[in-house]
Amino acid sequence: KGNYGIHFALVVIGMTYFYYMWRYVLMAWLLLGSGMAWAQGDEMIPGTLYLTSGDSMSGFFDPFKEERLSRSVKFTPNMDTYPQRYNAREVKAFELDERRFESHVVDEREQFIKVEQGGELVLYSLKDRVKKRGDYVTIVRYFVRREGSDKIHEITDRNFRKEIPIHIADHTELAAQVRDKFYEFSDLQALVEAYNTWVEKGRPATSWTKENGNYTIDVNHEPEVKAAPEKDLPTGRFGVEATAGLS
Repeated sequence: KGNYGIHFALVVIGMTYFYYMWRYVLMAWLLLGSGMAWAQGDEMIPGTLYLTSGDSMSGFFDPFKEERLSRSVKFTPNMDTYPQRYNAREVKAFELDERRFESHVVDEREQFIKVEQGGELVLYSLKDRVKKRGDYVTIVRYFVRREGSDKIHEITDRNFRKEIPIHIADHTELAAQVRDKFYEFSDLQALVEAYNTWVEKGRPATSWTKENGNYTIDVNHEPEVKAAPEKDLPTGRFGVEATAGLS
C-alpha cells in the first residue's frame, strides 16, 4: 500500500512537470509564430520615416488601412526588430510605395494626411470614419496648403467657390473660372494640377480677367483657347462617401 502511494505521487509529479513544460513550449511557439507573422517580407512595406527632430530612417512599415491610419504608424528600421509605434507628433512625414503622408493639425489634433499632388499648391486627402444613421462610413476630406506655409485649409463642396480663388489669386483667369462655375468641386484635382503647371511654366500672363461682370483681354497678349476639364479623367468624385457599412 505504501509503494502504491509513492508510485501515485511520482505519477502526479511527472504529469504536473510535463503539463507545465508543455505550456512553456506552447507559449514559446506562439510568440515565435507571432514574430514570424509580422516579419514576413511580403507583408512589411519598405519606406522612409522623417522625424520632427530632422532625422530620417529607412526601413519597413507595418501594413495599414488609410481610413484607420489617423495618428500613428508602426515602423522598424530592420526586419530583426519588432515594429515601434510612432505618433503624428513625432513624425513630420513618411513615404512608402509611391505614397507620401504628412503630419498636420486636423480638428485640433496632429494627424497623417495623404499628399495627392505636390507643387506650389499642395493637395491632401484624409479618409475619415464617421457614424451616420447608426453605421460607420468612410468619407474623403480634402485640404490645400501653399508651399512655404504650414497651415492647411479644408476644401468642401460648400466653400469651394469662395475658398479656392483665395489660394490661386495670382492666376486671375483660373480664379475667375472657379467663381464663374467653369470648374466644379469634383474637378478639384484637375484644378490644382492646372494651377501648379501654370506656376511651373513661370506664371505666364493670363488671356483674360473678369472685371465688373465683363471679360476683357489683357493688353499685348494673344487670347488663349481653353477647353473645359475632361470629366472622364480618373480624378473621381470629391467629397462623397467612399465606403459604407464598415465595421
